[in-house]
Amino acid sequence: MHNAPKSHGSQKALSPDQLNITATGQHISIMEQGGVYVAVFSGSYENPSLNINQIVPSNTVSILWQIPQYLLITLAEVLFAISGNEFAYSQAPPSMKAVVYALWMCTGAIGDLIIIVIALFDIFEDIAMQCFVYAGAMLVVIIIFALMAIFYYEYKIYSVDENEEKTQLLNEENNEMVVETSA
Repeated sequence: MHNAPKSHGSQKALSPDQLNITATGQHISIMEQGGVYVAVFSGSYENPSLNINQIVPSNTVSILWQIPQYLLITLAEVLFAISGNEFAYSQAPPSMKAVVYALWMCTGAIGDLIIIVIALFDIFEDIAMQCFVYAGAMLVVIIIFALMAIFYYEYKIYSVDENEEKTQLLNEENNEMVVETSA
């Protein structure tokens, strides 16, 4: 299914059975990347002529412009992963830290599965529409995330060790006793 030609617009694609190419000995060479070309063979089999027409111009933007984009995406992913893991780990009770971390990792796996299912069913013929659907889904998730952040309530900080907490309470009680005796 993936190797079959697709029909775009009013142009009808040929099936592999309808497509018949006979070698004529003509040499085709295209020196630039990214363009769309049409090769037209005409004449007789003994004296063929070749005409190549370029429909879409070749790429003029260097592929190296992807490096800053990949660096920015990598930096964002690292910063998000660190802060998300720290938040999930600090807000989890001691007996649930591994479970919360596993759930954090499952969110990424579920997102990857959604992308795989969408790609498997091949429901979008236009890649622009696919990108708009992904952007719309991301907007919905951003709104849900913002609402969760607005209505978040911190119950207890579990990142403080219990011994440190007892020491802090004893120090506070000692400071209160010192203040009372000096008064």
